[in-house]
This record gives sequence, structure tokens and C-alpha cells, in this order.
Amino acid sequence: MRKVGLWDCGFTEVGATELGQALQKLSVPLESINIGANKIGNGATALAHGLCGVRSLNLSQSNIPEHKIKFIKEKYQALPSPKPKIEGIGSMPSSNTRCVMQ
Repeated sequence: MRKVGLWDCGFTEVGATELGQALQKLSVPLESINIGANKIGNGATALAHGLCGVRSLNLSQSNIPEHKIKFIKEKYQALPSPKPKIEGIGSMPSSNTRCVMQ
């Protein structure tokens, strides 16, 4: 599994924007992204555009405005089947692995 774990790493709105742009350019998409407990705020919009192929997204405790969370969910659910899922909005992830790329 190709995954990014950035739980509580000081990841910011700028980082989320850059990650969203980078995800759009990957030839092999990531399967899992955990960016919970970061302050990605409005960077969530750019991130949502790079979610094709991502099966699991954890955004818990990420300081995202409610209207941006709604936008991400709509964008994410519009992706082709199998439908991906958004994990952990408002809860802790199952693993607190920090700053890991595999």
C-alpha cells in the first residue's frame, strides 16, 4: 500500500495545497492519506482535487471549515467506484503514526 501519514506534523494550509497539486501529477495514486491533527484550513479545497485513486482519507482535527469539509466529501464521493471513504472527521485515527511515507 502506498500511503502518507502526516498525523500532527505541523502540516499547514500551504502544505495541503501543495500535496493536492502533487497528487494530481502522480502516475500511481496513493491509497491512504492521514493528515489529521494539522491546520490545513482552506488548503482542503486544493487537496480535494488530487484525491483520484485515494481509498482512505483521514482529516480528523484538521481545522477545516465546515463548508470545506462538505466540498471534500462531495468531491471524494463523486470519484469512481469502489467508493473511497473519509475517516476520522471529529475522531482520532486508529494509528498515531507521524510523518511517514511508504
